[in-house]
Amino acid sequence: IDIALQVSSALAAAENQGLVHRDLKPANLMFVAAAPDANDSSPGKAEKADTVVKVIDFGVAKALVEKPDAMGLTHGGFVGTPAFASPEQFTDAPVDVRSDIYSLGVTLWYLLTGHMPFGDRVLKGLDERPAVVRPPIEQLKAAGVPPRFSALLVAMLAIEPAA
Repeated sequence: IDIALQVSSALAAAENQGLVHRDLKPANLMFVAAAPDANDSSPGKAEKADTVVKVIDFGVAKALVEKPDAMGLTHGGFVGTPAFASPEQFTDAPVDVRSDIYSLGVTLWYLLTGHMPFGDRVLKGLDERPAVVRPPIEQLKAAGVPPRFSALLVAMLAIEPAA
């Protein structure tokens, strides 16, 4: 949950700057030790430093103010990592922060279960991507994910951006 909160905050900050990441995945999350508070001299403070999650590699980020050309940085093709990409990234539909929320849902699912929520169906080909698929919730149950967090993940993986 702490990872989800930190990444969500980073995505919100990017959106506030008018950017959508478009390639959020585990490889683009960097974990670093938080610097201990210089004013805290309690023993063992350096060993207790919290982990900070940083979202990296904004190389395929897209400015949200560029309205008409949703695929502007792709030169007419797909951009991102197919297994973590939102459904709208496979079409010419506009891409916004909801695409990053979807990708965060896939990333968290993978981190919690060790499995991709849609298996290898996404990797078979961009044109074969299923239009309506319910992720296998039993994977989350087996991993001990609390029901409310499971419901959040399922909502993040909604096929329609409006959902």
